[in-house]
Amino acid sequence: KKHQEIVSSKEEEIAVAKKALYTALQNNDTNIDSALNIIGQKQIEIEKAHLQHFKDIKTICTEDQMAAYNDLLKELGQLFSGPKDRRP
Repeated sequence: KKHQEIVSSKEEEIAVAKKALYTALQNNDTNIDSALNIIGQKQIEIEKAHLQHFKDIKTICTEDQMAAYNDLLKELGQLFSGPKDRRP
């Protein structure tokens, strides 16, 4: 629950920054770097929260659960590694 609250809060902050970004674009404001920096920083904070969440999970795993935990991390690594090469 704590992890979800942290991520949700950061996502809300990203949404506010994106609104500012596109408002600046609409107004032909060339100073959009601030909004972009906020979006980038908040995304970094979300990724750090995800990493901490899995570190916390690891601390409560029993020895018997560690193999499943490690398998989950492998799956997540593959899931978030980006698009697969679609060439034949």
